[in-house]
Amino acid sequence: MDNDEAQKRHGVEPTYQQAKGFQPLQLTWGGLIIDAVFRGGSKHSNHGDTALKMVSPTVKFIRKH
Repeated sequence: MDNDEAQKRHGVEPTYQQAKGFQPLQLTWGGLIIDAVFRGGSKHSNHGDTALKMVSPTVKFIRKH
């Protein structure tokens, strides 16, 4: 997501295409977005434990219900 011309750019970092923006990480199921996180542009999909924090509560919810 390109955010170069925005007036307020809190937390924005250059992406791999050198545009200042965000890296979205989305958890989808059956075409529906279950959870989404916007991270700084320099983060990739395996950065930190963001994916684990998204999937773990969802799996627990599915198993409970």
